[in-house]
Amino acid sequence: QTCKNEDFLLLLKTNRRDTWRSLVSASFELDVKDIPIFSIVDARNHMHKVSARMSSPEVLFEIQQNVSKIQVPNNNDMEMAMKHQALQEIIVYKVYMDGEDGKPGLVEEAGCGSGEKGYAAFQCAMADFEGDPLIGEYTQSAMLKMFDAAGINPGEVMEPGSQPRLTP
Repeated sequence: QTCKNEDFLLLLKTNRRDTWRSLVSASFELDVKDIPIFSIVDARNHMHKVSARMSSPEVLFEIQQNVSKIQVPNNNDMEMAMKHQALQEIIVYKVYMDGEDGKPGLVEEAGCGSGEKGYAAFQCAMADFEGDPLIGEYTQSAMLKMFDAAGINPGEVMEPGSQPRLTP
């Protein structure tokens, strides 16, 4: 009985991954074969690099600089939305896609290609590990630092009990 349950769970996981990859590949005009399949070790290593970059003084300072310019008098919801948008742009472009010191960006380094398509492929490959506790810890720690730098109270933008997400 246990073998059948494990086989069924593997089938569900594989079908979920294949469906998600098909959707992402169609949406971003990617070849499904170009979306890597990471091992758990590789996924954790990639997210450790991402969270380290997200928490770097340079990125946090850029967030503070960009968000400090956003002021929408008498409209807190619009101001919050604009701050969140500025934060997401820095995450996608500065953290994931831009390289440091002439090196390739994190998504390119991970073998996902470059630019927005590389970012989409990376996020798709990482979706297999969204429930991993260590990856969640990396993500949550870095996102909280970024929210703090942006002057955003995470409780205002998340449902109670949920965790910050990397995807815009």
